[in-house]
Amino acid sequence: MISSIFRRLKRKILHSAIAEPRASTGFNQLWTSYVDPIPGWLSRSEAQLLWELSSRVHPERGIVEIGSYEGRSTVALATGSKGAQVFAIDPHTGDISEVEKGLSVDTWLRFQENVARCGVADLVVAIRDTSVSAAAQYTGPPVQLLFIDGWHSTEAVEADIEGWSQHLAAQSSVVIDDWTSPPVAAGILNRQYLLPKMVGAIGKDLVFSNDPRMKSLATIRAAERGTLLTNPYKLMQNAVASQDPE
Repeated sequence: MISSIFRRLKRKILHSAIAEPRASTGFNQLWTSYVDPIPGWLSRSEAQLLWELSSRVHPERGIVEIGSYEGRSTVALATGSKGAQVFAIDPHTGDISEVEKGLSVDTWLRFQENVARCGVADLVVAIRDTSVSAAAQYTGPPVQLLFIDGWHSTEAVEADIEGWSQHLAAQSSVVIDDWTSPPVAAGILNRQYLLPKMVGAIGKDLVFSNDPRMKSLATIRAAERGTLLTNPYKLMQNAVASQDPE
């Protein structure tokens, strides 16, 4: 009885450490004042992950974001940056749920307003285009951090990885959103050979990196303490298999 209660308590503590890794006062203030008020689905721990990763990007390297919506993740990346530009790519026609309903919601103006309000307009290069088109025309610096949160079909995820992997710096990190979604999981599995080594997951974001400094991030340490992800590829394979017709 006591051992069972202890195990449940331990799991609760570990889960809490994963969900809310210790953050600096600076990040807490940025989250409350700038990131959280912007509409979107990026959680606090996911925002901290992007903020920490962007702070490691060399000023002469690039940060690329596929899918900006109204700028929630863009601001997390830009406020963490130490001078590296954030190339924010989105056609600004609405989120997936809106587009699937046949709606066309122009988020361009709200995105620009949020970036300006948060004081990071000088670091953000807004590109109103699709990921594939932007990748084909990209002439910016080698990409040290790539955040993929675009269209969530298998084909789109494959195209994002194919198009942007050729622009990655020698030491780089890739974060892919909604990795447990079967279509996204299938896209990752089909193109995993183009990605750096898998590190683990923070919430719905799966992290790949060949940067040796990755292990020192607070979010990654918290995930490791909780054994957040022991076999991600197996979990993705199961997710994909569950959607396959019999």
